[in-house]
Amino acid sequence: MPILPRMMRVSLLCILTATLVFQIVHQTTIKDEDLIANCRNPLGLESRKIPDGALWASSAFNKDFSMFGPQRARLRLDQPPRGYRADASSVDTNGSYITIYLGNDTVVTGVSTQGYGDTTVQEWVTKYNLMFLNGIDFSPFKETSGATRSFTGNVDVNGVQHHDVPLPVITSTVMIKPLEWNNNVGLRMELYGCNPVIKEHHSCLFHSAPIFKVSINAKTGSFDFFFLAKVVIADPTASFTLAFLNEDSENYKTWAADCLTQIRDVVQFVPGFLDLKFKRFRLSTDSNKLSVRVEVEIHCIKDTADYIEEKLRISVKSSDSMFTSYMDFQHPGK
Repeated sequence: MPILPRMMRVSLLCILTATLVFQIVHQTTIKDEDLIANCRNPLGLESRKIPDGALWASSAFNKDFSMFGPQRARLRLDQPPRGYRADASSVDTNGSYITIYLGNDTVVTGVSTQGYGDTTVQEWVTKYNLMFLNGIDFSPFKETSGATRSFTGNVDVNGVQHHDVPLPVITSTVMIKPLEWNNNVGLRMELYGCNPVIKEHHSCLFHSAPIFKVSINAKTGSFDFFFLAKVVIADPTASFTLAFLNEDSENYKTWAADCLTQIRDVVQFVPGFLDLKFKRFRLSTDSNKLSVRVEVEIHCIKDTADYIEEKLRISVKSSDSMFTSYMDFQHPGK
């Protein structure tokens, strides 16, 4: 299986310029008619935007990949053979999985499944895990608690079962791994999400992943959306000095890394969180001393921006926060 490199509407991504920290969770459900909204566009299995060559499976019925291979695992496929079928002779011992290469880095927010569309066969998946390529390894999609998410599958051959993923990710490749099935693994499916726009780093420290930003596009009507959150370091030893203006100084690097670590520990489990970027230190005259203000960009799905802002306000009031209770938000995109 080749390892493949790491794409609804960009109007739904947001860039949070935040500076702080913290906690967690909220899962939304959507109606079928809302699937094309809020970064939930079909990514191309049903439409064939994702080509046959971008799908790979561990087995096929009677070892006939041309007839029953992963290229048949397309939602609502109604031309026979109507879907993917695993090798029934080995699926109970070896399992089965399909990988889908999306072509580029893509925000993945949901999945829909159907069974094999032949009522005389009665094959469908009843439970599965969804995995994403994270560097060179596959990692499971997570619950907001951090536990691996298992998805409920189908109960018949033609019904469509849709799930939002609790924690969207940016990836180039997705794997579906059936855990339980009726008679055999029979599957048709679609993935949902949107295409981020890659933007080059600007003084981005301690982060190897690409940063994604929404840009104005006259054809698609997409737009920039972000909010800037500013917090102040509480440590009395962190008085503002020229070192906080020098990106090459050890003081600058140490404090920036510490701030990012505390923020990432919390926001990585907020549904809709996508990426994190350190922006800068600034002088703050809060409490009649030259304190240090920190600014960080938090990239996320737009729908979760208000929720994350609320969580950030709450988090700075906790006893273990490295920031003061002062916080200010700006919304230049509004």
